[in-house]
Amino acid sequence: MKYPSGHKEKIRERIVKAAARRFRKEGIEAVGIAALMQALGLTHGGFYAHFKSKDALAAEASSHAFDETMAQLRDIISAAPPGERLRRLAASYVSAYHRDHPESGCLAAALGDDIARQSPQLRRAVTQKLDALIALIEEAASADGLAVSGHAFLAQMMGAVTLSRIPLDQERRDRFIDDTLAALAKSLPRSVTAA
Repeated sequence: MKYPSGHKEKIRERIVKAAARRFRKEGIEAVGIAALMQALGLTHGGFYAHFKSKDALAAEASSHAFDETMAQLRDIISAAPPGERLRRLAASYVSAYHRDHPESGCLAAALGDDIARQSPQLRRAVTQKLDALIALIEEAASADGLAVSGHAFLAQMMGAVTLSRIPLDQERRDRFIDDTLAALAKSLPRSVTAA
């Protein structure tokens, strides 16, 4: 059977997008290739026409997940008025929505520990994307006239989201979000944090 031009690329893209969501929601180890392919209406054997291994898929899906997050954050930054870029970025990242929807959020906040246990190939791919996210934070800060350590700012944001997913009671979950946003706001000059 002859497929139309671009068919293989479209199938690969579907697999990558689905894996990016499922990995963030369930964890890399919890997602089996057979179940992933079945959910897409594809065969397990067909997976190997697109990827050498689950590791190769995980690296590409991780890059895709970060690209989604970066695009969302860039949109937030570009829509923010001068002096509000970094605060708006933080408010979007450190949010109940991000906490409650890991499948559409930052891969590192969803899978940081999991990624640290993966192959060097995957860790290198994620490290490159982390560097880009840190640079984006520092660019937003610079555009607001601030000098901020992107590493420290990201660590605070990511830690808040990750920790807020642990407690069972809503008050404790919200406290990680609210207290971190308040602490980040205190670390910014007053003109930046004014609503």
